[in-house]
Amino acid sequence: MASSVCGFRPRWVLLGRLAVSGMPCQDDVPRIASVFRTVVSLSTPIEHSSGLAYDPRSLRGLVERLVWLPVGEYNAPRLGELVEAVERAVEPVLVHCYRGCGRSSVYAAAWLVARTGARLPEALTGVSSATGCNVETRPQHAVLRAFDTLYQLRDRPERLGAREEYALLLYRELRPRLNSTSPFSPELMEAAGLLEERTGYNIADIEARLARDSIELRVTCWVERGAHPAAARSWGCRLSENDVTSLARILGRLVGVDKIRVKVVSLEPERVPWL
Repeated sequence: MASSVCGFRPRWVLLGRLAVSGMPCQDDVPRIASVFRTVVSLSTPIEHSSGLAYDPRSLRGLVERLVWLPVGEYNAPRLGELVEAVERAVEPVLVHCYRGCGRSSVYAAAWLVARTGARLPEALTGVSSATGCNVETRPQHAVLRAFDTLYQLRDRPERLGAREEYALLLYRELRPRLNSTSPFSPELMEAAGLLEERTGYNIADIEARLARDSIELRVTCWVERGAHPAAARSWGCRLSENDVTSLARILGRLVGVDKIRVKVVSLEPERVPWL
C-alpha cells in the first residue's frame, strides 16, 4: 500500500450522483452517511484495518446500500460482481479503494456507462477529468471493455462468469471480422469455454491484431481476478500447445481466416500488467 494515511476527500464525477474518494477514516463515517445513500468499498480487509481507516461495517444501518467488494491492489472485480455493484447502487454513490485511483476508476467508469449511456472512452475521460486518476492495469481495462460491450446488448445471459467475460472480449476484438451479431454465439462460447477451463479467471487481457489475411491473438494471464498479487493462490496460464491449436482452429472457422496465431503471455504475480 502506498500510504497509511486515510481521509475522506470526495471528488464528484457527476455532481450529486457519484463521487470517488481514497480510504475514509473512522471519524468520516457521520459525514459520509449524511451525504451518500450507497457506499461501495473496493478495499481489502487489510487496507481497512490499516492506520485510522474506517470499518465499512460501521455504515450498516446508516446508508441504504453498503457494497463491500474487496479487490486486490492493481486488480479488478469480476464482470458479474461489477455489474451487480453498479446496478444495486442507489444515488448518490460514494466509491473508494485505498488511494481512490485505479480500482475506484473501474467502478466509476462502469457506472457512467450503465447510468448515463456513455461509451467507454467517454466514461474514462470523464473519470480522469474529475478525479485526476484512471484505470492503471490490463485487467481493469479488460473488465471495462467487457462491461461496455455487455451494455450495448439488448439481452444478456443470466450467468456472467469468466467464460462470458472472455466471450465478450473475443467478440469486441474480432468484431470487424465476425458475421455473428452476438458475443454468445456457440463458436465464441466454445473458444471462451476453453480459455475458462484452462485458465480459470486468470486472464488479465485479450487483444487481437487484425491484418488483411491473418490475425494475431494475444492472451495475457496474471493472478486470479480480484486477488492481491502478493496473496494470489492462482496465477498464470495452463494452455498447452494443443489448446492453442484448438483455440486457433475454433476462431479460424468463426472469422474465415486460416492464419491465426495465438500468443500466450504468462506473468508472475510481481509483474503487474500495467497499461
